[in-house]
Amino acid sequence: NKGLYSSLQEMVADVNKNFSIKAILEWNITSNIDEAIDTVHVYYIIREALNNAVKHASPKNIAITISEDDAYYYVKIMDDGKGIPDEVDLAKGMGMHIMQYRAWIINASFQVQNNKSGGTLVQCIIQKSPQKAVIDKPKTGKKYTVVIVDDHPIVRQGLQQLINTQKNLEVIGEAKSADEAIDVVNKNIPDCILVDISLNGTSGIELVKALKQRFPRLPSLVLSMYDEKLYAERAIKAGAKGYLMKQEAPDKIIHAIYTVLKGDVYLSNEMKEQMVQSLSDKGTMDSPVEALTNREFEIFQLIGHGLGNKHIAQKLHISVKTVENVREKIKMKLRLESSQDLLQFAIQWVHEHIEE
Repeated sequence: NKGLYSSLQEMVADVNKNFSIKAILEWNITSNIDEAIDTVHVYYIIREALNNAVKHASPKNIAITISEDDAYYYVKIMDDGKGIPDEVDLAKGMGMHIMQYRAWIINASFQVQNNKSGGTLVQCIIQKSPQKAVIDKPKTGKKYTVVIVDDHPIVRQGLQQLINTQKNLEVIGEAKSADEAIDVVNKNIPDCILVDISLNGTSGIELVKALKQRFPRLPSLVLSMYDEKLYAERAIKAGAKGYLMKQEAPDKIIHAIYTVLKGDVYLSNEMKEQMVQSLSDKGTMDSPVEALTNREFEIFQLIGHGLGNKHIAQKLHISVKTVENVREKIKMKLRLESSQDLLQFAIQWVHEHIEE
């Protein structure tokens, strides 16, 4: 079998031969990566990232860098192309779920972002010697049950494999939509439920709210590709016990599950400080956007990404008329006179808060 280095050399040579792109491989490691980790998954993450760059970004240059320190391997794929298009939802498209799934298998964190200087950066940080975190278990002698709600099968499969590696955790159900999740929980109430925000139809935030009303003792942990600065506070206010980005390493996901099982709230330290500040400023709003409902906020973001009513309706599995009605409510709350004013305001807001 070829090692990762030889396979990547061939991949780079193929790009240079068949496309008007200069691809380079920087190999800055001395240890035997093929013995330390399952490099098949690293190879396919890199290949998917290269395919995305070639197909969507029109780059002139692509650099693959593999480096290491005592604890981690660092994999970076950088290009100088157009970056991630606004219309692409990173929570859904461009093979993100498959790359994330492969990263989980090798106990790696995974991130895709636009470079401030232009182009795209795909980064994977892999532990050399994965060790299960030593975590205080809520109780002993009992398997804690988990339900997974995500509309992409590969993510549900990856999370199930990850969770079932724990001796006292067991996935007992899964669902691809809010309605299906309610049915699953009604039949067998778990000890914890993992909810993705970007579900088709009813959003994950609305599902969390519904679960809190029907099953007040059931802790919900929200997992999302979206930055916690956008949704974590809304998730907690809806009734979630924690918020975690899917890009985090697998051990952090397990730690978050144990945290909410113990009855504690799981958030990053930065987000905890932000929420404390928000509570101390209670009664004041930094932006009128904070007054939007979860559905209004969801549609507002999509408007800011340049999507029209029809596209938004298809994406959220609602009618165009519903989108039009929500847009009118958003305009009223934001005190904007025209649809063009709303579009400009939304685009500016997305640029400042999401693409910074």
